[in-house]
Amino acid sequence: MNDEPHRDDGAILPLVMVMTVVIATVVFALANWAVTSLAFGQVAEDRSDRLSAADAGMRYAIDQLKLRNAGCILDTQEAVLPGVEADFNDATAAVTCERITSGFEGIAAYAAVMTGEGIPAGQALLTSQSGSNEKVLGGPVFMSRVDAKSFDLDPPVNIKDGPLLYHDTSGAKPCTSVKASAIPPKLVFEPELIFGPVCVSVPWTEIFKSPNVPDLTGLTEMDGSLPTSDPSGLGSYEDDVNGCRVFAPGRYTTPPALDSVNAYFESGDYLFDFLDTSDDTFFIKGNEKTGTVTAGRVNPVTTPSLVNEVPNPACDLAQGADPAQFLPDPADQFGATFYFAGSSHINVGTGGSLEIHARQQGKADYVSVQTLCGAPEAGADDENHPNYATAWCNGSGGLGDASASTISGAGNNFLFTDSGNKKEFVAHALVYVPRAQVEFGNVSNTATQKMLGGLIVSRLVLQSSTSATNFEIKVPTSPITARIQLTSTAVKNGTTSIQAVVEYRPYEADIDERIRVNSWRVCEIDGCN
Repeated sequence: MNDEPHRDDGAILPLVMVMTVVIATVVFALANWAVTSLAFGQVAEDRSDRLSAADAGMRYAIDQLKLRNAGCILDTQEAVLPGVEADFNDATAAVTCERITSGFEGIAAYAAVMTGEGIPAGQALLTSQSGSNEKVLGGPVFMSRVDAKSFDLDPPVNIKDGPLLYHDTSGAKPCTSVKASAIPPKLVFEPELIFGPVCVSVPWTEIFKSPNVPDLTGLTEMDGSLPTSDPSGLGSYEDDVNGCRVFAPGRYTTPPALDSVNAYFESGDYLFDFLDTSDDTFFIKGNEKTGTVTAGRVNPVTTPSLVNEVPNPACDLAQGADPAQFLPDPADQFGATFYFAGSSHINVGTGGSLEIHARQQGKADYVSVQTLCGAPEAGADDENHPNYATAWCNGSGGLGDASASTISGAGNNFLFTDSGNKKEFVAHALVYVPRAQVEFGNVSNTATQKMLGGLIVSRLVLQSSTSATNFEIKVPTSPITARIQLTSTAVKNGTTSIQAVVEYRPYEADIDERIRVNSWRVCEIDGCN
């Protein structure tokens, strides 16, 4: 029997303890790894959800831009796109847009602009009076305010192919658009599920700048009532062999003699600065055979058909022989621009028609009619060079002041077409009268009333009987390009943003050609700033 002591007595316990520690360490590490993996998986899932939400918002925003339905079209500040705030994968998402270049000309892009200048808060900016014929504004529309008293509509007004943008004066940044349900039922949008009211945070004066005005001080002074044969040397017109009364560009201190004649105004710039305030109306009237007035050669840029909307056969010879066609600069060869100073204004009366073809002013402006503000030269306030800052400019209460209490009537409008047959007015380029009222009278369905280059007024009054076929106020299809920055931000246990810079051409015929993406990046933590 071996009585020698066992040398490994007690060795089991340390081994057990070591194994326990090792196994515990491994288990703890595995548990920690599992917890970390689960946490990372949740973070990755949240990030994936945010990225999907931001991407969905961005793609929706691009679709909205293609439909021209965004406040950033006009606003140089950040604006929220309508209808984009939503939840995607339990992540809240919102998209803002900002115009980052000044290449987008608001005037050229909008069918009608109502500035509200001189209009009290309780009076409407857009009025349609009695009848059933729907009026169509073809393209985006801007109004200085949208509230319960901004509209006075009897027959419906249809804003087609564009949103209604308006100045939000609440001071909220970004502004929040009123809901479509707050719009009167007789103001309709087409397509109705796409367009509606969209707010911008700046007033019209920061968006719709005055078109380029050429130097008018060198225009030849003329008496519109005298023929060129008059010994005074101020005669303004000649009657050609076809009986067409032909006028030349110049500064007219008295209204042109347009009583029951067919007339042609040669291509060029005209300043109507009627010094006698008791006789300050550019007035056209006629009968079944006379009373048609055409201004300028047809501009192929704005009128590809190369024909007059209102035929004037008596003046075809004069229009074809227009001396402007021989000028070296193509911009000077077409169209006419009528500038109005003082209280001079337009009234198309019984049997009258006035058609003004587009004339290019500066690099990009096409203008048919414009009211003037400011003196033609410093200190020029004598009889021959009066200061232009009068009724059309400062709301002084003179003739045509938009704040007049009576809405209808020639005396309360810069441009008024009388009620009855053949009271026609066609402008192929912009009509810019931002502090004056324009009213289209109650005329027959055969009359033509067209503003084909956009309209900027203080208040717009549309009478009833003008047919939808012959009545048009719409935007020109001129090339317009801007750069828009879109930022789509999603929040779910963190923030992920996608920022894109796009080249925007809203009036391309092909909807897919309206947007070209220049950059697209994903930003986290500190955003895209």
